[in-house]
Amino acid sequence: NDRAHLYLSEQLKDHTLARTYEAVVIGGLKEDKGTVNAPIGRSPKDRKKMAIVPDGRHAVTHYEVLARYHGYTHIRCKLETGRTHQIRVHMAAKGHPLLGDDVYGGANTPFGAHHKSLITGQTLHACELHLTHPTTGERIIAVSSPMIYSNGEVIGVLRYVTSVRKVDRQIVHVGLISGGVLLGILLVVLISSNYYLRSIMHPVAE
Repeated sequence: NDRAHLYLSEQLKDHTLARTYEAVVIGGLKEDKGTVNAPIGRSPKDRKKMAIVPDGRHAVTHYEVLARYHGYTHIRCKLETGRTHQIRVHMAAKGHPLLGDDVYGGANTPFGAHHKSLITGQTLHACELHLTHPTTGERIIAVSSPMIYSNGEVIGVLRYVTSVRKVDRQIVHVGLISGGVLLGILLVVLISSNYYLRSIMHPVAE
């Protein structure tokens, strides 16, 4: 009803209505946490899209890294404001668009090409909602299901791919170390052999 709508709108304004999302972004974020404070409005180049514009509406997104994978980062975002496409626009502006976001630059990726059945849209998931009940005044925390997408779990695949690559790097590292040890042994043998041959050909006078 109108009263409940007004009450929730007021919570949005005073930031007592808190929303938490999880997302997978392309690339590796340098920092473990941060804040994007940039105004959002209609894109002057494409009116169907939102963008960071000087005269846009105030928008603040707090983010933190949950996990790092090969070429991608799993993050949690908490919103102070609720602008259209806020997380998508803010992360794209940082150079890390959401995986699967064909509007803001996250569509053409190796992961999407190899796992088309998993990517049905941007990998953004609403996981928590904190609000005050408009009638009872009770503080409510609504928690949704884990971050799962159609026909499989994106996070699970990313975790698997990353673990395989780590094993490959370890194998290469061990191989390089082993190769270095063998090379060292070979050099010692060659030096020893050379010294032995020289001692035979040019014996030291007693």
